[in-house]
Amino acid sequence: MVVSLQIREALDPPRLEEIETGIESIVRYRIRLLRRRSGLMDEELADVEVEACVRRDALSRQYTLTRRVDGDTVEKRMTADPEEMKRFLTTLDRVPVAPADLLLPGREYEIRARGDLGLVWRFYLIPWPSSTGWEHAPVAPEESVRESATP
Repeated sequence: MVVSLQIREALDPPRLEEIETGIESIVRYRIRLLRRRSGLMDEELADVEVEACVRRDALSRQYTLTRRVDGDTVEKRMTADPEEMKRFLTTLDRVPVAPADLLLPGREYEIRARGDLGLVWRFYLIPWPSSTGWEHAPVAPEESVRESATP
């Protein structure tokens, strides 16, 4: 099972200015797969942390883009394109969360995801963590999708 998501309006002008000056910027994503259970707490089946990191080299004018999934580096590349850098930080495409056979037909599942955007400074003195709220999306096992598609 794979997940794709995007954070909108995550890169404000002060953050982009920090990136341009060479300060490393990290966006962390937390993705959870849960089995819904009525009357009980939901059962957590998978918990994945994805980290998108960018650092600009002022001499070469290149951005180094690094993506880690649960601490393991899965992608590292360089680009000079600021739009590609922005997409890299704010978009995840087809991140593996759990094996597809983990989902059984006839049960309810849900993906929950949120982004941690790092610290922002309140009144230029107080570091304040900035993150999105949890977003929820229902998930249907492949077998139940195929069964509902047949006449």
